[in-house]
Amino acid sequence: NKGYTIIVSQSQEFLEREKKNLQGMISNRIAGLIMSVSQETKSSEHLELIKGRGIPIVLFDRVLEDFESSKVINNDYGGAYKAVSFLVEKGYERIAYLGGKEYLLINQERLRGYKEGLISHKRKVIDDYIVFSGLEEGDGAEGIKKLLKLNPKPDAVLCVNDPVAIGAYSVVKNMGLKIPEDIAFIGFSNDPLCRLLTPPLTTINQLSYEMGKISAELLFEQIENQDLRTSFITKVIETELIIRE
Repeated sequence: NKGYTIIVSQSQEFLEREKKNLQGMISNRIAGLIMSVSQETKSSEHLELIKGRGIPIVLFDRVLEDFESSKVINNDYGGAYKAVSFLVEKGYERIAYLGGKEYLLINQERLRGYKEGLISHKRKVIDDYIVFSGLEEGDGAEGIKKLLKLNPKPDAVLCVNDPVAIGAYSVVKNMGLKIPEDIAFIGFSNDPLCRLLTPPLTTINQLSYEMGKISAELLFEQIENQDLRTSFITKVIETELIIRE
């Protein structure tokens, strides 16, 4: 609607690919950048180079805490807390957390919500029930295999995102275990695939459309008013629990 040409790129979760994508965008003289960092991204050095060229940046969802920019994030803590509370209310006793990379802010906040959700319901936080891997289906598959070796095994798992949940879910189904009778799952992000599983997956909806819209609005404010390029805003979007089977 603003009359801009849109360039969309995908890092495939690789930092080097992310850097190459950004170089390509600089070559195309972009007016501004909306970005969610890869799961390998720990440093903001390559983003500082872009900011140094006067290009406004808005980070969304996966952000870097130490990078000064406007940001649009989920209430990741609140979403995880809601998920754990729901599982406790449903009678699950041994709730595990299948997380992503430990250094990712979304992982840290979702883990914090998981732990405080357990504590507030007078449950112990058991370190063995917390497994870190990555953010893709294969990571979920590997992570759930570790959890299933425990004795006693968890009877419910909160996953850092839906791809991880789907990977873990597939392993459990292939083993002949029943979902949710033997083990329950809750994902995070509301991927459309969640509705197509049998049974469909309960998840935390992170309102991605709203996140994109707010990110664009913040970016245009900075493009159109240079005085706002050093006036950074962090918008936190509330999540909602989508209960399925």
